Amino acid sequence: MKTLRTVHKINTAYAFLTPYMKDALLFDIETTGLSPARSHIYLIGTAALTGAVELTVTQHFAEDVTDEAAVLRAFLSEVASYGTLISFNGEAFDIPFIGKRGSNYGLAFDVKKSIDLYREARAISPVFPMKSRKLKSIEQFFGIFREDEYSGGDLIKVWQEYTIDGDPEKEHTVLLHNEEDVADMFPVLSILELEKLLEPDISVERIIPEADGSLTFAGRSGIRTPVVFTLVSKNGNFAFKEDRVRGSIRPVIGKKKYFFGNPKAYMVLLAEDKVIPKALAATLPKNAARKARLSDCFAEEEGAFWLLPKDTLPEGERPYRDSFESPDRYLKKEAGEIDEEWLSSYISLTISGILKGLC
Repeated sequence: MKTLRTVHKINTAYAFLTPYMKDALLFDIETTGLSPARSHIYLIGTAALTGAVELTVTQHFAEDVTDEAAVLRAFLSEVASYGTLISFNGEAFDIPFIGKRGSNYGLAFDVKKSIDLYREARAISPVFPMKSRKLKSIEQFFGIFREDEYSGGDLIKVWQEYTIDGDPEKEHTVLLHNEEDVADMFPVLSILELEKLLEPDISVERIIPEADGSLTFAGRSGIRTPVVFTLVSKNGNFAFKEDRVRGSIRPVIGKKKYFFGNPKAYMVLLAEDKVIPKALAATLPKNAARKARLSDCFAEEEGAFWLLPKDTLPEGERPYRDSFESPDRYLKKEAGEIDEEWLSSYISLTISGILKGLC
C-alpha cells in the first residue's frame, strides 16, 4: 500500500466555498465491483482544506488485493480527525461499502456527520438542465472539465492489470481519475449554496414597470454561484450570477374570483344568479332563491393577478381563482402598489416553489 498527496490551488471563483470545508473531509472510493460481499476497495481518495486557498488530496492506494486492510486503516485513521464527511452518492454506496469491507478486518466505520452531494443535487434538480445527475455532468454544469476520460467501471481492469505488471502509466490513470473525483468535489459544493434557494432571501433593489404590465427587477439573491443559470416559472424568469438575481415577472390582467366560503349563510338569487345573505332571502318569494353551494360563494374582481406556487398563501393575503375547480391561485396587486419589500417576498416564494416542484 502507498499513500500519495497532491496539493491543489483553489480557483478564486470557488474560494467562497471554503467555509463549507470547516472540519470536513471530501472522499471517494474505487472498488473492483458493486457488491461489498464479492469486491474489494483498492483506492480511497480524500481532500481537505490545508490552507486559505489550498486543498490537499490524499490517496491510499492498494498495490494488490492484500493491501485492502491497510488502505482501510489509513483512511479510518485520517477520518478520525474530521467531524463531517462529504461525498457524492456516498450514503448509498461508499459509506456502506467501507463499513462492510472494514467489518471483515474488525474495523469499525463510525460516521459522525455525512453530506451527500448527490442527494443535495436531487433536492434542487430544477436548477440543472441535464438529465444525468452523475458527478461528471454536474461538474460540467459548474464549468469543471476533466483530464481523466475513464469511468470507475473502466478502471477495474486497468488496476487489475497494474497489480500484475506494475505499469506506472496504469497507476497514473487510476490515481488521476480518483484525484479528480475528489478534488472536483470541492467546486461541486456550490450545490450547498444553491440549496439555500429552497428557502430564499431575495432582496429586490430596483423595479422597472413595463408597458405590458410585467415588472423587470434586479437585486441580491442571498447566495453565491460560480456559474450563470436561469430558473423559469409560468409567469417569469430569474437569472442568477455571482450574488445577484435579475429577471422579469408578469401578472394576469383580467377578472378572478375570491371564494369566501360559508354557504350556509347565503342563498342564490335565481333571477340574477348571485348570492345574497340568507336573512335577505327570507323576504323573497319561496322559489326566488335556492341554497348556496361553496362554488356559488364568490366575489369577482378585476385587476392584476400574480400566480402563486401550489399550496402556498402568504399570511393575510386573499387567494383568487378562475373558478372553484381551478388549481391555480393568485394574489391581487396593482403594479403601482408593488414595492421592493412585497416583490422580494413574492419572488422568494416563487423561486422556492420552482425548486420544490410547485410551479
